[in-house]
Amino acid sequence: VLLVLSYLGWIAGQLLAIGVVAEQAIGIPKAWGIVGGSLLVMLYTRQGGMWSVSVLDTVQTTVIIAGLLALLWLAWQAYPLERLATDLPPHQLRFGPEGGVLGFWNWVALWLAVGWGSLPQQDVFQRVMSARRARVAVWASLLAGLLYLTIGAIPVVVAAAILHYAPHLGGPDAQYALPAFVQAHAPVWLQLLFMGALLSAIMRTASGAILAPAAILSEN
Repeated sequence: VLLVLSYLGWIAGQLLAIGVVAEQAIGIPKAWGIVGGSLLVMLYTRQGGMWSVSVLDTVQTTVIIAGLLALLWLAWQAYPLERLATDLPPHQLRFGPEGGVLGFWNWVALWLAVGWGSLPQQDVFQRVMSARRARVAVWASLLAGLLYLTIGAIPVVVAAAILHYAPHLGGPDAQYALPAFVQAHAPVWLQLLFMGALLSAIMRTASGAILAPAAILSEN
């Protein structure tokens, strides 16, 4: 019951993100983007189950990696990324907690929820259990962890560079900094690749998050 409930906010966040990206990229209202994206994700998740999720994950991950590498190249042309570590204020590079007792417990809560809390989640467990052999499951998990640390660091570094060297692109909401940067500096082909990668990342997360509580409810 706790695991099923924990996915509600996570799924809602992904569907909201689909609406935001659709509004930014195509100009359709956010509400329609949320409805359309929800129907699409639920349709292919229901029709193909774990097989459709795994196949589409492979395709979408390829698009994501290509889009992030292109984004890194574009950011390197615009900003001195090699100086970013020395240019950023020290508090933005702090790994530990800050802000007294409340800051410490917020830091602990983030590790519990996003870090260690992700390990026993059903969407990870069902991928491991769907592997043909135990050896495949082990090496795939290690490779996924490596990709999280390397490819996953790219949008963090690029966003930090944008907000430091061109804070006006973030506007009132920092989550729009990356799309605004791409729209302002990237050629059309790269804009399409970035938006495709962004939508792929959101949709693959949403499909796995929808399938996970469904598996818990139906196969307990």
